[in-house]
Amino acid sequence: MRDTRDGGSGSAAPPAARVIIPHKAAGSAPGGLWIDFTALAADYGFERLPALSSWRIYYPGTLFTQFALRAGLTWEEAMLQIYSAEDLAGILPTGSP
Repeated sequence: MRDTRDGGSGSAAPPAARVIIPHKAAGSAPGGLWIDFTALAADYGFERLPALSSWRIYYPGTLFTQFALRAGLTWEEAMLQIYSAEDLAGILPTGSP
């Protein structure tokens, strides 16, 4: 199937990528094209996860590369789409949904 990027292939056209061209000021990012991935991910429904409270002293706690596609579901609701309530009975805080 031909992808025309205008919706002609039977699916909706994806949002336009947001391209940022950095300034050539001293100390700025290298020249070239840059994509605002956070904005692009948000266009598709992904959310950035908040940093851990210890992010200032624990670099992996920044979670700047972590995105979630929650679709309005809680963790328990999402897991129940994959696993049965019996499988999750020992994992869920309430014992069962």
